[in-house]
Amino acid sequence: MPDSQLTAFSNALAGERAPALQELEIVPRTGHAVGVERFASAVSSEHLFELRALKFQIDADSSPQSVLLRARSQTSRITLARSLGGGHTRCLRSLDLQKLLVVSDGTLMALAEGIQGGGLSSLENCYLVFDKFRGLNLTRTPAYMSRLVHQSGHMNAYAVSAFGAALRGGGCPSLSNLRLGWWEKESGGVAGFAEGLDAGGLGSLRNLTLCVECGEGDSEGGRRFGEVLSTGRVLSLRNVKLNLRRYEIFGTVCEGFSGGSIAPPVLLDVVLGGEGWSTERTVTAFSDVVRGGKLSGLRRLELNGGELLSETGREALGEAFSDAHAHLDFLEEVVHSGALCRIESLVVEGLMDLDEIRLLVLGLGGGQLQSLNSLKLENMALGTLGNDGWKVLSEVLIAEKLPCLQSLGLSSVSMTNDRFRTLAEAWGSRQPAPLVSIFCTDAALSSSAGEALWSLFRPGRMPYLFAAKFGHNALPSALLDFNDD
Repeated sequence: MPDSQLTAFSNALAGERAPALQELEIVPRTGHAVGVERFASAVSSEHLFELRALKFQIDADSSPQSVLLRARSQTSRITLARSLGGGHTRCLRSLDLQKLLVVSDGTLMALAEGIQGGGLSSLENCYLVFDKFRGLNLTRTPAYMSRLVHQSGHMNAYAVSAFGAALRGGGCPSLSNLRLGWWEKESGGVAGFAEGLDAGGLGSLRNLTLCVECGEGDSEGGRRFGEVLSTGRVLSLRNVKLNLRRYEIFGTVCEGFSGGSIAPPVLLDVVLGGEGWSTERTVTAFSDVVRGGKLSGLRRLELNGGELLSETGREALGEAFSDAHAHLDFLEEVVHSGALCRIESLVVEGLMDLDEIRLLVLGLGGGQLQSLNSLKLENMALGTLGNDGWKVLSEVLIAEKLPCLQSLGLSSVSMTNDRFRTLAEAWGSRQPAPLVSIFCTDAALSSSAGEALWSLFRPGRMPYLFAAKFGHNALPSALLDFNDD
């Protein structure tokens, strides 16, 4: 919608014959001040008193003129926020302002004032995302103005703290879904928002999404936020999504998690990206809480970037996620972008049921472990699952899924003749991984299992296999090197 159309539409809404709208979605082509101001006036006219849902997205104008008029653009957004919080739309249940691309502390402050004053007391869904002032054409803009634009792209901590304080006061008693995003230099805003969660004013909040990009500086904000989340301060909370970028903010959040836990019924999705999440401090803190069973509610993990993740860091994460005490029973998806593609060795232990085996297969076969050459499976209750567990596991031990796998180690996995034949049959129908060695302890196999393995040699399906050691078995010595230790 061009600015001229938004202005005309807003003038019509302010008229005496304006329709009693209940839902309204406006996506202006650009965020010129005049159209936004006219819409704010329409809200203040009280002709939208029956409005239940508003989605107002403001696209950035990249022309040099918009930079010069930025002050007025910010003022127009503050005016809109004050109109919405002024009690003129008391029936409003859903507010979506996710593209306020001109960062304005005043806009968030105005909304906070409206919440404190009871002007938005019916809100159930609130989506506010303040982004940096990006994508501007500054080629014809004076140098001093260009510097001003780049320096003022962050949100000041006091604005986020004020918003948290408004929520703490119970101004939105029915708020169930909250999505809040901003960029700040340090993490004072995170600390202020955490205080808002801690005071009990959000007794209906079930779904929380926080999108934060922090610079270097104070780490207390992340630690405080992690503490509040992990100690059950918001009893109604069920789903949390953290989209955290840059530096060590997630590491400090994990340090806060260490004092409690994120466990069902609360489920956690984590998206990490940008600079700094792969630092030693962050990886160590993350690995510690996973290994300690503090994140049993982790449902989804997405790692973007991570090219700088050290070999030690990769090993620490791999060991943490395969630790028997991690209790990641609700983990459904792990998405990596360059983070784990270099992992060469992986040890997994303690899986106890078929769903966990399926989850392991999903992770191994996701295409991210192209460099994995050594896999060890230990202390897994496959014996209680009959052949089903081995059927599922055999689906991933093939060249298509693990093209570099050379060593397979199995320990305390209740290997029997039937289960070994299940594995061999899968390798007979699909090209097995290029295994050089297979080691299986505590196996009780007879010559029939050896014949199943030998059948793979005749058509040359396992040409690289050099050593296969099985404990306490009677397999053909011509093929296998026995180990009775």
